[in-house]
Amino acid sequence: MASYVFGRRPDGIHVIDMDKTWQKIVLAARMIAAIENPADIAVVCSRPYGQRATLKFCRYIGATAIAGRYVPGTFTNRINPPLPWSPRMIICNDSREDKQAVLESAYANIPVSLSLTPTLLS
Repeated sequence: MASYVFGRRPDGIHVIDMDKTWQKIVLAARMIAAIENPADIAVVCSRPYGQRATLKFCRYIGATAIAGRYVPGTFTNRINPPLPWSPRMIICNDSREDKQAVLESAYANIPVSLSLTPTLLS
């Protein structure tokens, strides 16, 4: 995250470098646009404040929303799958809260996971 900080104001608030942030936003938009069928994109959000935005985002692009509690095994349980398909991309709202979804995407060989917040997995 330090590479995205442009500077620090006298009152202690960090100023974000918008050029680097814009480059990453464009990269994420290209990755999303590269998926032929938008329904193959799963958007995961377990935080209460991000669920409304997740549902609206999925409605506008045609992706599948997993808002609310993430059920473990959603991407890896093939005996009784909660989803009838395997997503090609996962977009997480918060990688710390949605850690299980990110781990399962690695187990299921889902090649791309995006995180919309700069939190790290421990």
